[in-house]
Amino acid sequence: MLKALQYSFTENKNVLNDYGDPDVLVLKQTEKIMRRERHRMTAFVRFQLGTDQLYYSFIEPDFDVLPLLIEHFRGRYADQRWLIYDRKRHYGIYYDLQSIAYIRPSEDEISGI
Repeated sequence: MLKALQYSFTENKNVLNDYGDPDVLVLKQTEKIMRRERHRMTAFVRFQLGTDQLYYSFIEPDFDVLPLLIEHFRGRYADQRWLIYDRKRHYGIYYDLQSIAYIRPSEDEISGI
């Protein structure tokens, strides 16, 4: 990605469609993979209602897309408190009806939900 960025600074044009450049190609392929994974997570995340009226979901995406999910779920579930936790990366995003917070709970806290 750094090489693609360097290439873009050396040219006086938009290089993002220069698929002949191997660094740009890798960047575009990575973008496509991340976009697909984000879509998969927005389509298939299912919440469960916890005892404290917190909606929660545990996910295991192939890639670290949790930050890319924030705006979708904040817009869709703006009237509910929710937590989405990435089990592979051991962190989550928590929405409290006003703001989003990144959290790193202990295993005991996660198993208690």
